[in-house]
Amino acid sequence: MIELAHSHRKYLALGLPLTMFIVLAFMIVYMLPVLGSEELGMALTLDLLIVVPFLYFLLIRKTTIPLTTVVPVMLIGVLIGNYLLPEGERTYLNLFKTWALPFIEISVLVLIVMKVRQTLHQFKKVSAISPDFYDGVKATCLELFPTKLAPFVAAEISVIYYGIIHWRHKKLAPEEFSYHKNSGTHALMGALLMAIVVETVAIHFLISEWNNTIAWILTGLSLYSVVQIGGIAKSLSRRPVVVGNEKLVLRYGIMNQAEISYDKITSIFLSKARIDVDSNVITLSPLGQIEQYNVIIDLAEDCCLYGLYGSTKHFRTIALYIDELNRFQDQLSDKISVTWR
Repeated sequence: MIELAHSHRKYLALGLPLTMFIVLAFMIVYMLPVLGSEELGMALTLDLLIVVPFLYFLLIRKTTIPLTTVVPVMLIGVLIGNYLLPEGERTYLNLFKTWALPFIEISVLVLIVMKVRQTLHQFKKVSAISPDFYDGVKATCLELFPTKLAPFVAAEISVIYYGIIHWRHKKLAPEEFSYHKNSGTHALMGALLMAIVVETVAIHFLISEWNNTIAWILTGLSLYSVVQIGGIAKSLSRRPVVVGNEKLVLRYGIMNQAEISYDKITSIFLSKARIDVDSNVITLSPLGQIEQYNVIIDLAEDCCLYGLYGSTKHFRTIALYIDELNRFQDQLSDKISVTWR
């Protein structure tokens, strides 16, 4: 009965703000021009920016819906006011956008950073594996954002972190293994980055002769793509494969990750032989057969590969590349007794 009440409250939390926004939009479009009242314009603005988000907050505060979803509701109010309110009625809206909105955005960012630090600290206490930034961000975003939105926020934060902020070289622990040094991945991504830069410069000068604003918008998008690819490339060296105490943690930067319990492993092939990729056989690298691999792991049951932006894929066999293959075999042999081929 209690669960049913909580379910109804969630639906109410979604339906009531939506209904109120529709009613307020109707009043702005059809009533405000007729009455032409400054007080009505102020009241409608306050309803959009304060009243609706506050009612939404009251409805979700005892549910599993993250409190940070109040911010998107507030942004919807800002968008409605920005597009529907007449120019002369935007005084309070402009004040809100200038002073309150940046403070709210910064507060949310500070909250995320504090929660990530707390999550990593807690992870360090309960796990023998060194804490990982991307894992911390994903766990934090699942607490602060809706389940479907969290992977996107975590991915965007992580590409900026690895692409711009994190430059310190990671020293590998004995149980950690790199996979990017000899596989040719960095060379491939370097060539891709160079191609994007050259193409961006050429397109910018070409488009700027027609429209300078559009040229700079496209250039900005291309530069952000450079940051994203650079962040993915740098994450390869910052997120190694880990032979843990209880499980094997396979990572390919922030692109792919799988955690395999040792009791699920039936055999391991040290081979570069080509495999036929299908629904049960995959490569850890999203580049598939383009990138080489030298380890093939067979499992007794399905395991899940978690990709960027929340994508998932199940597999029974996975192929990957390890730089120090002999050391990897020695470490893994201490954890499991399976057939090596």
